[in-house]
Amino acid sequence: MTRIDDLQLTVSGVSPLGFPAASPALETFGLKFSSGGAHISRTMMLAELGAVLASVPQGSGVADYREAILKRNVLGKTTDSTRQKSLRHLRELYALDEATPIFGLLRKMQAIDAASLPLLAVQVAWIRDPLLRATTSPVMDALEGEQVETTSLAQALEAAFPNQYSELNRNKIARNAASSWTQSGHLAGRAKKIRQGSSPQPWPSPWPFSLGILPAIMVPRSFPIPGAVSSI
Repeated sequence: MTRIDDLQLTVSGVSPLGFPAASPALETFGLKFSSGGAHISRTMMLAELGAVLASVPQGSGVADYREAILKRNVLGKTTDSTRQKSLRHLRELYALDEATPIFGLLRKMQAIDAASLPLLAVQVAWIRDPLLRATTSPVMDALEGEQVETTSLAQALEAAFPNQYSELNRNKIARNAASSWTQSGHLAGRAKKIRQGSSPQPWPSPWPFSLGILPAIMVPRSFPIPGAVSSI
């Protein structure tokens, strides 16, 4: 198991969204820098994540998470194929490996306050899915009560990944991302998405950074972080 103290985490470059340049240590921590992401076909899968966490005790191994989804079918999927797909997407989004520090921390913080899961989950999904990250600005720049158009998410995606996705796929990713921002509490509504003020949790500072794990520069000031009242 990777110990946090063993990681030498440094930031050598930062993207316009505040995300750091790739490094082996940050990848070991759980960040993902590869192209693509689960949002091309799924949302952040908050309900599924919650079901898995409720069924697999903290301190379990990778095989226990796999068994819960594939063998015990805690997600209630009707075919082996859909179970396999759910496992793959949840691993893409969250790692489902407590030896990966970012997921281990999510489990520890969620055990302290179960109601914090939507905000904790969106942070991990944001860190691990560049497609979700690309849609940050239209959501964070909107004022509370303002409508956020799905087309603005698709435009942000195209700006981040020019000519990489067809219009059909851009719109699909944008809809999935809008659903994820709704699951996290930053948007509300079905067809019409309205910016909400998410409720920060009572922690003194952003959870990965308050533990001295990652430099605060890697998250933009407007990113929704528990305890950061100014972020909403």
